Amino acid sequence: MNKVPVDRATPHLTEPTRTPEEMVTAGNEAIPNILASTNIGVATDVKNNATAWATANAALDANNKAKAKARADLAAAEIAEPPLVRRWFARRDATLTSINVFGDGSKQVVQTFNVGVEERSALPLATTPANLRPMKEKKPTLAGVRWNPTVGAHGYLLQHATNPADATTYSAQIALTAARYYLAGQVSGTTVYFRVLACDKDLPNGQSAYTAWVAVVVT
Repeated sequence: MNKVPVDRATPHLTEPTRTPEEMVTAGNEAIPNILASTNIGVATDVKNNATAWATANAALDANNKAKAKARADLAAAEIAEPPLVRRWFARRDATLTSINVFGDGSKQVVQTFNVGVEERSALPLATTPANLRPMKEKKPTLAGVRWNPTVGAHGYLLQHATNPADATTYSAQIALTAARYYLAGQVSGTTVYFRVLACDKDLPNGQSAYTAWVAVVVT
């Protein structure tokens, strides 16, 4: 017995609809063709739904165009922002400088411009640097140390020695601004000792006490 073919045709769109933009393109292609059908006059539901689809398609298209314009506007705004930021800071600094000049150091005059007043507080006296420690070195013949930056210090004086018990092996004091030091030209496997103090003109003699000696083995 031969099977009789059954008409089960299911309508679908052949155009891609993965993105909102592709959906609008597919709608623009399909909707007019559907409404141009010779059966559209008697297929009331099809006509009504296709007309509503056209309205939704137009709204989605308008939104896509608004997104594209917003992206372009955002890109233009981001390009324009850096010089505007620089100009803002420049004008702010010029305004605050002119208030400072006009006020001539008077807190009361500066406050008449309804801005905050930055009042400087004295830094604490520098103390002996803390946490003097070796630095790991990958390069041979280098010995390095570092320590925690000292509040109130205007710099540091460092010494190194081969024997802390023998002052004749001490180096001259080395003036530093950074809280670290590298000593080059050393022999791998030997030990160098370091100590450091903080400089502060408000301290007696202008400096703190030295740290204890710290041993560093040269890599």
